[in-house]
Amino acid sequence: KFRPFEGASDFSVMASISSRSFGADGVDYLETSEEIKHDFESSPGRDPRADVIFAEIEGEPIACGRIWTEFGDRGEPLFWHVVHLVPEWRGTKLRLAMLHYNEQRILSMAKHEGVEGSVVCKVWALDESSDWRDLVVAEGYEAVLYFYEMVRRSLDDIPDIPFPPGLEVRPANPTEYPRIWNASKEAFRGKPWFVEAFYDKGYYESWATDP
Repeated sequence: KFRPFEGASDFSVMASISSRSFGADGVDYLETSEEIKHDFESSPGRDPRADVIFAEIEGEPIACGRIWTEFGDRGEPLFWHVVHLVPEWRGTKLRLAMLHYNEQRILSMAKHEGVEGSVVCKVWALDESSDWRDLVVAEGYEAVLYFYEMVRRSLDDIPDIPFPPGLEVRPANPTEYPRIWNASKEAFRGKPWFVEAFYDKGYYESWATDP
């Protein structure tokens, strides 16, 4: 059975499914229900009732598809999506079916937004083989940007390098958040992942209230 988002209690369902799915795909990442709830409630244009779908077996949620929208430098919508599936139901075509549902939903959203020309569907995955990575590659997705996670083996030998004179390190207070937001905008300008519209379309409140 497939069903839409039905209320705030589904945020914990999404967190449970995603954590089991991430673990099975080798992703060292944990989403809490509070973080997911915050993302939907504080980001512009996000509506879980329109952007989330669940799959259930005999009433038990086992998969979740999600779509979210960002904006390019020309204000054009860029559509991200993911499908999380618990490991016990891997090896079926359920994840593929939900990926196709996401894509069809994105095409409908793009038409509603008046998008002309190509519609951009974006996903992220580990470079190593996994159920999700292999699925999206088989469906024609191609890598356009890489990020690297780096691990320091020990914190026991951190060099003692003094701060330059005049540099103060302290917690920020909320009155300084706008300056930090604008500073990050200038610091990241020119990077491959920088999108000017992200800073200008109401995402500040989401960032400033992120738990």
